[in-house]
This record gives sequence, structure tokens and C-alpha cells, in this order.
Amino acid sequence: MNSLLSSSVEFAEIIGKTDELIQSSNLQRIMALFRGFFGGGGNEEERDESGAEVVEKLIDRVETSAALEDRRDALRALRSIAKKMRLHVATMGLKAFIDILEHEQSNPEMLFMSIDILVAVLSSDDETTDEDDLGERLAQEMLRKGPFIPSVLAAVDQYDFSVRRAAIQLLTSLLRHRGSEVQNLVMQQAMGITKLVDLLHETREIIRNEAVLMLCELSRSNNQVQQLLAYDNAFTLLFDVVDSEPFDSIVIEDCLFVILNLLRKNSMNQQLFRENK
Repeated sequence: MNSLLSSSVEFAEIIGKTDELIQSSNLQRIMALFRGFFGGGGNEEERDESGAEVVEKLIDRVETSAALEDRRDALRALRSIAKKMRLHVATMGLKAFIDILEHEQSNPEMLFMSIDILVAVLSSDDETTDEDDLGERLAQEMLRKGPFIPSVLAAVDQYDFSVRRAAIQLLTSLLRHRGSEVQNLVMQQAMGITKLVDLLHETREIIRNEAVLMLCELSRSNNQVQQLLAYDNAFTLLFDVVDSEPFDSIVIEDCLFVILNLLRKNSMNQQLFRENK
């Protein structure tokens, strides 16, 4: 019995609901919920129901708790299960995550976890196909929120390593799912393209490399975006990255892919490239 109580408290702490879980209903029900979610028995439908209940409790804590620590712990737990419970976390928590992205830019830890959860729910585990209907729908829903892209760009502007890296990854995922929509929304933001090109100045290589991957997606199939990237000195900055990398670096290939995107079927960029050569 002591071990059972210990386990219940441990799991309750994961979702930041220790007092409520212990004081409400019965302990066996709580333990059954967690056993079902973490694969301790029951059929798939029961595990799915239990998992949905866990997610619902966590989202409620994020949205309603007055204690920052409780909200942070709930976000941490949601982040740990976001891939496994992708549908539930996204459908129940999308509003909460976007609210944090929009209104809590001054809290790097909360901001990072919310963005990282959004990245997780947009990404499919199935690497054998490029099709991801759920990711497409979720990306579309995110983009319907008016302040969403400005908030993502504001997060990209943050110097905090984890926040900036996650925000770039989120932008990359959004571009993969809804490329033309994201391109248009970025162009609507003051200095939107310029801010993204400036990431190539980043001295932290991990973030700079994420920026190159993002530019691979941003530079696809849109002449206007391609021209704005070129006018913001993308060619020179990309070749600077190439020069700084070892000969066998995959980053060189990514940079050349962006450059090819900027030149393909774009006569203005081809002329600009020749003039600056």
C-alpha cells in the first residue's frame, strides 16, 4: 500500500494535481487511469480514453491555475506526451498554447514549452510518407488566429536559445504544411522577411543551421518571397555560411538548395546574382 501511495503521488505531481487527485474520488481509479495511459493494461480504446482524461486535466491546470509553478509543471507533462497523444493534446490545448505564445513572451520557459508542443503536434512519426492530414488541419487552424504569425516572429526575435530555436522549428513545420499561406503572412509583417534572413548572422551554429532549413521551405515557389530574400542579401550570407563549413558538411548542401530556389525561374534574382558575383 505504501508503494501504491508513493506511485500515485509521483504521477499526480507530473500533472500538477496532487491535492485534487488525492482528495477526489478514489485512489484505485487514479492509478487505473495512469496505468492505462502508460501502457499498463486495458485495450486501446480504454487507454485512449484514459490518455484523453490526463490531457484534459493538464490543459485545465494550464488554463486555470493561479500558481506559475503548477502551470509550468502541467506544460512540462504535456510536452512529454505531446507526440504520443498528438490528437488530444492539439485539439484540447491549442488555444492555451497559442495564448501563451501571444501573451507570455516575457516568460522564456513557458514560451519554449508551448512552442515545442506545437512543433510536436505538427510533426508525424511516420517518416515513410510526406502526407500528414492531421498536421495540415492543425497548421490551418493555427494560421486562422490573426496574431499567430506575428507572435511566432516575435519569438524568433527572442535571444533565448531554446525559444529562438523552437520558434524557427515551428515556422519550418508551418511552411511544410501550409507554405503559400505562411509566406504571404510573413510578407505582411513589417520587416518579416528581413528578420528571418538576419538569422544567418546567428553565431550559435545550431540555431543558424535551423534557420537555413527554414529558408529551404520559405524560398520555395514564390517569386516575390524569393526576390525579397535576395534583396536582403541572402546570397552573400548563404555563401558566408558555406565558406565557414567543412567541405563535407550537410549545411553546405542546404545552403545551395536555398540558393537554387532563389535562382530557379527567377530572372530578376539571376540578374542580381550575376551583378553581385
